[in-house]
Amino acid sequence: MTTLFAFLHHLCAFTLVAAIAIEFALIRQELTLASARRLLATDMVYGIAAGALLVIGLLRVFFFEKGAAYYFHSHAFLLKLSLFVVVGLLSIIPTMEFLSWRRVVNAGQAPALDAKR
Repeated sequence: MTTLFAFLHHLCAFTLVAAIAIEFALIRQELTLASARRLLATDMVYGIAAGALLVIGLLRVFFFEKGAAYYFHSHAFLLKLSLFVVVGLLSIIPTMEFLSWRRVVNAGQAPALDAKR
């Protein structure tokens, strides 16, 4: 069971990195209806992968690996978990922007952005 959760944890981590790379590539292109749809789908995959990564990681900490006492006394683990939470909180901003496009994209139009955005 430990191996299965390790595999799932790594699968989610690689999916998360791939989703971020795809988002960066899409956001640098001209924003069209197709790219907006891809961004919405990629951001959903990113969110699911991040949530699953956190849940599976915590399950590994509490039930499948060396135990919570070991991990929560490790500065490296605490730093990694803190950075994960900070990046997750920062990613709320673009996610909210992408979600605001839903109505326009579902109507078959490309979202319009300000020059600042």
